[in-house]
Amino acid sequence: MERLESDYLSAMQIESVRVGKTCFYYFKASKAKILSNQDIIWAYLENVTQRTYGIKTGDRKFILIYTKDKKCIRFQ
Repeated sequence: MERLESDYLSAMQIESVRVGKTCFYYFKASKAKILSNQDIIWAYLENVTQRTYGIKTGDRKFILIYTKDKKCIRFQ
């Protein structure tokens, strides 16, 4: 538990997530989630452009993470 806490405190914060040396930390609703870095297969940024009648009304950015057990985690 001490190693996990140390990793969290030294992790680099990017917006609402933290990336440590051993784990990836994020919040889903009001729950804290921890994902081991060894379980991550692929991660990328998805940019979604919202349009109304062909006029750009906004952009939304999501991070998508794919894990070893074929799950996709998507958050803003």
